[in-house]
Amino acid sequence: QLGFPCAAGRNPAFETHAAAAGLPVLPLPLYRVEADPAPALPPEPLDVLLFGAPSAVAAFRDGTWRPAGVRHCAIGPTTAQALRDAGLPVDAAAAGASIAAIVQTLREVHHVRPS
Repeated sequence: QLGFPCAAGRNPAFETHAAAAGLPVLPLPLYRVEADPAPALPPEPLDVLLFGAPSAVAAFRDGTWRPAGVRHCAIGPTTAQALRDAGLPVDAAAAGASIAAIVQTLREVHHVRPS
């Protein structure tokens, strides 16, 4: 049997897909992701917010900080869907979760030319 250390509020898509492929997965929720009630916010305006997980979207959705004019980016399709489900725009989503794909997506949305 495959053990899967994970968050308590995880997306069960991995387990579902693994089971469909004949790989039953036993989720092992070892931690809980919770929003910080008093996050340290930046002193200046931001152009882009990069969301790295659906839990980050949930914490943002449940908070009160809403920077004006910011673009919302996701590291992949699951996080992009979480943004949509939260009623937030998806200005860009990386094609994959590799660092190279994320950086390329941020360059495109932030209009940075390769050096």
